Amino acid sequence: MKALRRLSSFVYADVAALREHRPSRTEVVAALCTNRGLQAVVLYRISRLLWQKHVVVAPSILTRLVQMLYGIDISYKAEIGPGCVIFHGFGLVVASYVKVGRGAVLHQGVTLGTRSYSRMSEDTPDGLPTVGDHVFIGAGAKILGNVIVGDNAVIGANAVVVSSVPAGHTAVGVPAIKRPRSEGKHYATERNPSGDTAI
Repeated sequence: MKALRRLSSFVYADVAALREHRPSRTEVVAALCTNRGLQAVVLYRISRLLWQKHVVVAPSILTRLVQMLYGIDISYKAEIGPGCVIFHGFGLVVASYVKVGRGAVLHQGVTLGTRSYSRMSEDTPDGLPTVGDHVFIGAGAKILGNVIVGDNAVIGANAVVVSSVPAGHTAVGVPAIKRPRSEGKHYATERNPSGDTAI
């Protein structure tokens, strides 16, 4: 029961975060039924719970289902905090043992993984990314290897991040160049009138 309550609280936070970023879509049931990013996150959370409970096969089946339906590949061995929002999502890859904090925003084509091919484990020699809380990752961005992205950082579209990004910084370019963000700004408040997030 404790695990189910934790799952429910995480899904509730995911829905609340989506409603924050898409204020025009306020119906919870509608979001759960129609938003592919939210559906992918919910199925990821269920598959991770099953894996943590040592259920075999089912986590892999759910992961493959998400891949086929949405073109999103999130390993059930990845650790993603509550309040995760995925926009569009197609081509998104989150590798095993990647860690993502609370309130992350992920766009299509994002890759969080290792820099070289090796058997995935928590001690992969090349290392795996750790993403802090309330991080915005733009479309097509790649965060690769033993990289720490600090809280409230912004990773620009198509950036390739191969070194750590301090909290509150923006990283853009290939390879990504880091610079401090404007004081007092947070991606969640940088919106256009339609409610879409904008950087």
